[in-house]
Amino acid sequence: MKKSHLLIAFALLASRVSAQSNSSTVVQAGHNNEAYVEQVGEQNTASQNQKGNLNQASILESGMSNTARQQQQGVSNTASIVMDLSNGATALQTQKGNNNLATADHDMTIGISEQRQTGNSNMATVHQQYGLATAYQEQIGNHNTASSDQAVLPGNEQISKQYQYGDYNEASITQGRFDQYALQLQNGNHNKASVNQYYDNNVSEQYQYGNYNEATVTQLYSGVNKALQVQQGNYNVATIDQDAAFNNTATQRQRGNRNQAEITQGYDNEATQTQEGNNNEARIGQGNDNEAWQRQIGNDNTAVTQQASHNSSTITQVGNGNSATVIQAIP
Repeated sequence: MKKSHLLIAFALLASRVSAQSNSSTVVQAGHNNEAYVEQVGEQNTASQNQKGNLNQASILESGMSNTARQQQQGVSNTASIVMDLSNGATALQTQKGNNNLATADHDMTIGISEQRQTGNSNMATVHQQYGLATAYQEQIGNHNTASSDQAVLPGNEQISKQYQYGDYNEASITQGRFDQYALQLQNGNHNKASVNQYYDNNVSEQYQYGNYNEATVTQLYSGVNKALQVQQGNYNVATIDQDAAFNNTATQRQRGNRNQAEITQGYDNEATQTQEGNNNEARIGQGNDNEAWQRQIGNDNTAVTQQASHNSSTITQVGNGNSATVIQAIP
């Protein structure tokens, strides 16, 4: 059966509403667009606006006082919102371009998700469970991928923000249990950013400008940790491991090409790495209650700091081809 609309029409397409207090609006302009709405519960609102051809949009709302809105402009875009036994949840999806995919799954939440895609062949996914979660995704470019997975216990809040500008970038955030905050910003091409948080009150921010950079933060079974990564250039790699760790602060800043920075922390540590140049390598491993600073300016430098407990270390290298190693045991 041909499904085309040459004029804008307001209609309820493929809608099933189990309560009169629910509302659904569909606006279509173009050819062969498909819209589906199903609502179970009370005071749910759904809105779909499609302009172009071969677009698909679906909304399933179950619960009370949920809001879902989808806007599509272009060709062959796909948008899906599922709210399963949610109350007061909000999901917004905006697509401009071709062959974009956006999915938002709210499972027994009061969460908020907003997804914006401009370009072609981008993919954005949001999955929220239980308590208050907020997810924002913005992609401008082509072939970008962003995913946000949040499982928050009632009485807590998790925030996930992802911004990607360019082509073939990948961003992933996974959050679990109590309060968490993660932000990812990538401007360039072929960059990758990953954050994995589980337990309580972890904060992570990643900023990448350039091409083929990689940033990873792991905060599993951890609490009150802070991680900041900033990379400018190409082919840089930054890694922060705060696994089973508490009360740590880690900062990595790299400018140049093919630099590598790595920090691993236990309890009550502070670490900062700064590298400017090319092909530099910096590594810090900390046990408990340590402070470490590494700064390298130039090319092909190496700095290694290994600390057990209650130590402090500073390494500064300016020039090329330098190497420094500090090993500190329990005093």
